This record gives sequence, C-alpha cells and structure tokens, in this order.
Amino acid sequence: MIPPSAASLRERAARSFAVDPQKISVTQSSASGERSLSTAAQSETTRTVTSRRMTAGPGREKHRSYRGFTAVYSARTGQLLEACWGAMCRP
Repeated sequence: MIPPSAASLRERAARSFAVDPQKISVTQSSASGERSLSTAAQSETTRTVTSRRMTAGPGREKHRSYRGFTAVYSARTGQLLEACWGAMCRP
C-alpha cells in the first residue's frame, strides 16, 4: 500500500468539507507523542488537515456553519481518525 500524499489528503478534505483546497494546510506529526485530538491518533504517524474557512457541520448539523475544521488522517493508510469543526476543536 502506498501512503497517501499530502496533496491527495488536501483534495479529499476539500471535497469532504467543501473548502477550497488552496485554503487548507496539511502537517505531519510523528508517533512520538506529538499532540493530536485524541490518544488514539497519538499511536501512529498522522497528517493533520486544517482550514479556518467556513464549512458545514457533520451529519445532521449540515444546516449549521462552522469557522474551520481539523481532520486527522493516518499517514500510512489515509484513514480518517477524527475530525472536529469550529469551536469543537481543541487548541
């Protein structure tokens, strides 16, 4: 399995969160305990995708808009590990 590139995760997040890909940043963090949204994502290398642009909420919350999102993906598989919207994201 070929790990997903930062560009492919940026495009995927742009489609999922309906945000311009040029307004999305992607960073990689190591499994050495760098801070992530949860302890589950701390056990492997991840790519964190973020934007401060307005986006619709998850599931039944699609009628609400949030300023920004953070999504954490496995750097090895590209699986979405967790996501948050607006003020739900911890600093």
